[in-house]
Amino acid sequence: AVRGDNLVLAGGTAQSLLRLLPTALIARCITVDDLAPMREILSSYPAVRVAAEHGISPRRARLLPSGLVIAEALMRRVEVESAKVDRGGVREGLLIAIARNGAAWRERLPHLAARRFGD
Repeated sequence: AVRGDNLVLAGGTAQSLLRLLPTALIARCITVDDLAPMREILSSYPAVRVAAEHGISPRRARLLPSGLVIAEALMRRVEVESAKVDRGGVREGLLIAIARNGAAWRERLPHLAARRFGD
């Protein structure tokens, strides 16, 4: 694993995961302690019910189990206890990556990740 100081999640799925737990929504943060209750909600009820009870679109609710698995894997990989959820989206993150690193941003990802997380 790669030890990092922090992890920031962005995008609609990450923001929708916050809606599952009021404490996560207020903090705009998903902690390792939040993962099990989120998993319980998503595995216990159909997406339509999750959507209705948590103010999430049904389409997005169907994606949340996969998004939770990805968030958990990232948190384990980077060895963090929590991940902040940014209000920005994935498209905004892509624009920032291109602005900072030019057209070769994708080829630079391993270097950027190593620099960021000390690998």
